[in-house]
Amino acid sequence: MVKLKVSGKVINTLEHIFIYAFMLYAALGSNVITYGKFIISIVMWPTFMLGLLIILYRVINYKEYVKMPALWCLVGLLVSIGISVVANIGPSFKLNVIICLHWAYCFLILYLINQGKTAEQVRKNIELMMKVFVAYTVICIIGGILFMALGINGKVVTQDTGYEYFYGFKIGRLFGVFISANNGAMTSSATIAILIYFICKYRKPIIRVLCGLAIALCIFYVALSDSRTGAVCTGVAVAVFACVMYLYKCEKAKLIKKLLAVLIVIVIAVVGFLVPRLTKDAYNEIITTINTSTVEDDPFAVDRGYDLTDDVSNRRFDIWGGAVELYLDSPKTVLIGTSFKEFTDYAKQNQPNNYIVNNDYTVFNTLDNEIFNIMVSQGTLGLIAFVALIFTALKLIFKGFYKVKGEHRLIVAATLSCIITLTAAAMFGSVMFYHMSPNTIFFWVILGGLLYIINCDSKEYANA
Repeated sequence: MVKLKVSGKVINTLEHIFIYAFMLYAALGSNVITYGKFIISIVMWPTFMLGLLIILYRVINYKEYVKMPALWCLVGLLVSIGISVVANIGPSFKLNVIICLHWAYCFLILYLINQGKTAEQVRKNIELMMKVFVAYTVICIIGGILFMALGINGKVVTQDTGYEYFYGFKIGRLFGVFISANNGAMTSSATIAILIYFICKYRKPIIRVLCGLAIALCIFYVALSDSRTGAVCTGVAVAVFACVMYLYKCEKAKLIKKLLAVLIVIVIAVVGFLVPRLTKDAYNEIITTINTSTVEDDPFAVDRGYDLTDDVSNRRFDIWGGAVELYLDSPKTVLIGTSFKEFTDYAKQNQPNNYIVNNDYTVFNTLDNEIFNIMVSQGTLGLIAFVALIFTALKLIFKGFYKVKGEHRLIVAATLSCIITLTAAAMFGSVMFYHMSPNTIFFWVILGGLLYIINCDSKEYANA
């Protein structure tokens, strides 16, 4: 194979340009101000072209990347999505190809790291991404609060796809400038874990005060978005961070102390979940007292206006049931799936009574769970690669957990917290596979960075 060598400084610069241009592209598509606007295409085309060039360089110089942990599991996912898309060509073929490109960029650039880098270099890259992610979140939350304060709100139905979204404070929830309130809430939850990391890392009082204020903003958004997913993610974020740090502190302690960590995690998780919910209740109490109104009548009160008592999953159980029906429809769907952008049309044509396309609410184009998304879209081939990725990552994390150097343990706590938080969110929506947002970019960068650092430190530990 032809060799193509570029100086490390040049390729590192190009990779950084791509990563943050890709982050900008994802942010523009997740923001009500720029969603569907021409500016996305202006950012997209040069970013995509640069990404293809970087992937080509990495393929040519594959020996510098091939030993990345879990790489072959991700290659398996790419193969499975390619087979599914080609085997299910339909009206949404172009959209499926775009998802394939997204996956290639996420797996082969964001996640994949040159094996010549040191763990310290990777840690610094993660910290830079964390700072950008925090800035993005805080700007969006402040923008959303300004929308609410100024009475800017509404509903938009796109002409080309019929996609509906809200902005500002609407239907009893704070959407703000996020396309999705749930997406904004999970972003805020992951940001809380990052801010706790910065509070632990930096000693300057001003930095800690600013991080504390940012945490308050994140909790406020989760509360007013009325996102149960966000509340769960907030509990997960703080609990996992505390658990990892406790386990490191009690590394040589007896088993009873480590079991105590389980109880601590449960308590912290419950508190983390309750804080946004109690904040919402306190907010409603203040608003209704000021306006001398009830929650149901006050236009600024957080209230979805419907009862979830009879369906705690908010239709998700029915959607997942429909997903299983689609998966089992034929040997073809079991093996390679229907492809993500074609499963709705497939259901209309082959299972018209499936809940996904036959209900009293809407036609669903996502299954509100990444496992079911993969199962239906890519069949058993995709599921096998997905399970292999999880198993490989967990094996490396568990085996190398206590082999991580002292100076890297705090970043491991932060990245693990964010990864598990976004994974928890993926049980209730599309996060890292079939939805492109800054959460997606952030997830793959820190997952690759976490596994790389643990792998590097484990090798040094073994050679010591």
